[in-house]
Amino acid sequence: SMQSGLKFNWNQTLEENGAYNVWIDFDAARSIVKRGNGTYALKPVIRAFSELTDGQIKGYVLPQAANAQVHVISPANDTIATALPNLADGFYMFKGLPANTYTVSFDADATTPYVDQNQTGVTVVYGQVNNLGTKTLTQ
Repeated sequence: SMQSGLKFNWNQTLEENGAYNVWIDFDAARSIVKRGNGTYALKPVIRAFSELTDGQIKGYVLPQAANAQVHVISPANDTIATALPNLADGFYMFKGLPANTYTVSFDADATTPYVDQNQTGVTVVYGQVNNLGTKTLTQ
């Protein structure tokens, strides 16, 4: 029989009688997959996190004409999160990141003349926001 539903991998040691807020983050940019025949498939990419695992990265990516996506890449070279910056100002924010040291990739849309950039050594600590400031892509 076919079964459907969502399963969340949330690796966390819980204290007895504790109360936890758990959030889920639906990664739309990585969940919609274009098939070879031009149609699209929904393959949900969802992360679960709590206050105990809520490391954050934020910043701005410019210019708007680069139409960039921002990716958080783990030391194992896995993309663990993707953000589509606000069109108005280029603001992006990642929440619920595990503590680690990441590479943040700023990927310009391939139809533009702008060049991708990577920022290595981006540390994430639980309960803290790492503000990367403004990244300006060049042609």
